[in-house]
Amino acid sequence: MAQRRSATAAGSTDGTPPCVKKKEGRLYAGSLDNEEYDAFKKWLKKQRKENSRTLTVDAKLDIVAVQAYFRHEKFVHANKSGRPKQYRFTALAKNVLQRSTDVCQQAWKDYERAQAVSVADNDGPRGTKTTKFKRTEALRVKLQNWLYERTVKGNRTVAKDVLGFFCSSGVLPMYSDPTSKANALRAVQRYLESLGYERDAYITQMIKALQQRRRIVYLNESYIHHHYRPHDESLYDPGDNRLLPKQKHKGRRFCFIAAIISSDPAVPEAERSEEHRAQLLPETLDIFEGGKKQSGKAQTKDYHGMFDSAYFERWMQTLLATLDARGIKNTIIVMDNAKYHKSLPADTPKQSWKKAAMVEACTARGLPVSDTDTRALLWARLREHIAQTVKPVVVQMAEDAGHEVLWTPPHYSDLQPIEIVWANVKGDVGRQYNYDTTFKDVRQRLDEAFATLTPKTVEGCIAKADARLDELYRQITSLDEVDEEAIDDGVFDDGQRDDDDENMEEVDVVNEDKDKDSDEDSDEDDDEGEHEDED
Repeated sequence: MAQRRSATAAGSTDGTPPCVKKKEGRLYAGSLDNEEYDAFKKWLKKQRKENSRTLTVDAKLDIVAVQAYFRHEKFVHANKSGRPKQYRFTALAKNVLQRSTDVCQQAWKDYERAQAVSVADNDGPRGTKTTKFKRTEALRVKLQNWLYERTVKGNRTVAKDVLGFFCSSGVLPMYSDPTSKANALRAVQRYLESLGYERDAYITQMIKALQQRRRIVYLNESYIHHHYRPHDESLYDPGDNRLLPKQKHKGRRFCFIAAIISSDPAVPEAERSEEHRAQLLPETLDIFEGGKKQSGKAQTKDYHGMFDSAYFERWMQTLLATLDARGIKNTIIVMDNAKYHKSLPADTPKQSWKKAAMVEACTARGLPVSDTDTRALLWARLREHIAQTVKPVVVQMAEDAGHEVLWTPPHYSDLQPIEIVWANVKGDVGRQYNYDTTFKDVRQRLDEAFATLTPKTVEGCIAKADARLDELYRQITSLDEVDEEAIDDGVFDDGQRDDDDENMEEVDVVNEDKDKDSDEDSDEDDDEGEHEDED
């Protein structure tokens, strides 16, 4: 039996599927047992990964044909038996063709909508535009680390340097002719621009808010484990061979949420009273034990699972009431892009609705409806309408109270000062940890850490984030100046076509700090990954 498993699972070196190899003692001629079929599926998946992932017209026709066959079988069975047989068309096509559920489902939707089968005239099954290199998350991190090393050494980096880095690391080939090199440089410029778009919008809005002398409210959620220690920095005797107590697992955790507010720029610093200074808003602090079953739901791996839209909306009411009681108006409320921060009103149409409900929703909103409209077309209209007119619940709540919500850009936790506050608070708790620390001790120390959090500490955290904000703003404004010069010289690249201009303007790269994992990103490495003075 061991020899048989080795022969089937290992596959062949000539690219032939392992299950078609001649096999002795087969129970049924021409059949595949479970082991052989699993081996075949692995082989097929590997072949598709090694070959082009482009979904061709023929491949899409196969998906549509299989679904059409089973849909016809349902009709035939209903005529014979008088009642239709239940079929899961997408699942059947997925199992027969070994394609993903999304691909099979989307192929039939496209066919239903257009009564034709086609693919986009570009790479990728989802119609991704052709690029000179794959814009993956791994590449973004690789570039970010390289830029960080150059910053530490004090090197100035421009787009041509990034092109050289991509060529030397195999992301792009080495170019010998000037035209190809110029085209590749434009592709790099477009890539760098795409990386900074969301960040630049946030930075300009924040700078505008500071110029308007508005107060900023920063909010966030976090947690701390029972056995949290910031770092293993204690002295020890290297000659001591006695066994130390075994490192304990993370254990239970406390989740907490709060908001901090910047100082009032309308009041001169010398005249500021306590209410005008930067500080934690204690009325907004909520600490609870994560992991206790609530409504039958146990602790999730990601601590965000302990929060939901209903809880956050109640907490948002507390924040707005606190600001109103303190007489604080027209603030910018900064929060991240967590799903429960952006929940829509309960009566917002959903893709899971039946066609009749979608027709009713379109009619109620004054959207055109036709008898020939498919469910997919109705949802497309509703989705566009929702994106243009429906605001998240907390955004509407804030605007009704005279405030504005701003979303932080991904990968820029250093622009969110409350992350630095969390690191300080958790550091205070973690440094008091020993092997006798109880979960009750952690709660008591956490309460003390928040109670002793001074306005000076909060102000320092905000000042650090503001300094980073100013630095990035100077960088993006310098990029604008370079673009203006390029336009004046007639060499500006609009990203729509590749001309043969060899005179390429050097563009400064927006130099990102090495990505720091905020405590919201992962449950896996939070215990060892935070500093007291930085996020």
